[in-house]
Amino acid sequence: MLVEDYRPKEFCDVIGLDESIPKSINNTGKINHLLFMGSAGTGKTTTAKIIINKLQVESLELNASDERGINVIREKVKSFAMTQSLNGKFKIIFLDEADFLTPEAQNSLRNLMEKYEKNCRFILTGNYSNKFVEAIKSRCDNYYFKNPTKEQILERLTYVIQKESITNISEENLKKIIEINYPDIRSCIKSVERLSYIEGNVKESDLENISNLDSKKIFKNIVLCREKASKIKKLDPQENYEEIKELNKEIKKLFEEIRQIYLDDCNDLKVTLHTLLKSFKEENISLYEELQYTEGFCKVFNVIDEYHALHKYIPIEAMFKEFIFDM
Repeated sequence: MLVEDYRPKEFCDVIGLDESIPKSINNTGKINHLLFMGSAGTGKTTTAKIIINKLQVESLELNASDERGINVIREKVKSFAMTQSLNGKFKIIFLDEADFLTPEAQNSLRNLMEKYEKNCRFILTGNYSNKFVEAIKSRCDNYYFKNPTKEQILERLTYVIQKESITNISEENLKKIIEINYPDIRSCIKSVERLSYIEGNVKESDLENISNLDSKKIFKNIVLCREKASKIKKLDPQENYEEIKELNKEIKKLFEEIRQIYLDDCNDLKVTLHTLLKSFKEENISLYEELQYTEGFCKVFNVIDEYHALHKYIPIEAMFKEFIFDM
């Protein structure tokens, strides 16, 4: 994958990186607890990986959007933090997308950061600063990753297509890709890779296909499903059997429409959580805030992403059921 092939290995290759980060590492060889915040695809995860590689320390990496509960902190994180490293250095625990951690998990994490500070350092990343409790922020050096300029992204994409000898994507195509995905460099590179497989020069219709997922329709269907599911919960199964049966039929139909949107509009069957959340935010900010940090929602799109990557049948009904009925 081009995203991994061209993931920066050195600080100098991370676009727009705060210069104080590499300076503090290079001068001391040590770090404080770090909190990286900013939009998706701006280099937070990459910078954390570079730091771990530079320091050559034992590390534990967890994606907090997958493992966000207090039990993960108590079991996996604590057991790693409390033991001494084999090489005599401090350890690093890297929690990617840590803004998905529940408040309870964050408070537990705060205690571990204090208790094992001599033995272990924490690097946390997240898109949304307001989702971190103040006790976490105050114990870390806070860095805000700014969005790169479109010119900087264009320069990076031009470098990628030259190195890969990709000849069917023009500079105008690249500018369109940036407009669609900005400021997410990662998504831009993924788009370049998808388009590189097209025979002949990339056309306007090809560019439209990388962004034509009908997110508004998906959003509308999700809202309708939740409304119908909420109604079912209030009905007596025996007294209202026929009504519940009819509501379930309607929900199944809405699921099928969602499935068809994925199959028809996504040529490579690859849709990210970030893309859909962005669409939801534009449609309804209150529901966006509600959905964004629910466990069911995260699981739904993690599974979608996995199935899309494997190009297999997408069990839409099963994936959406948990978060629609259990919220």
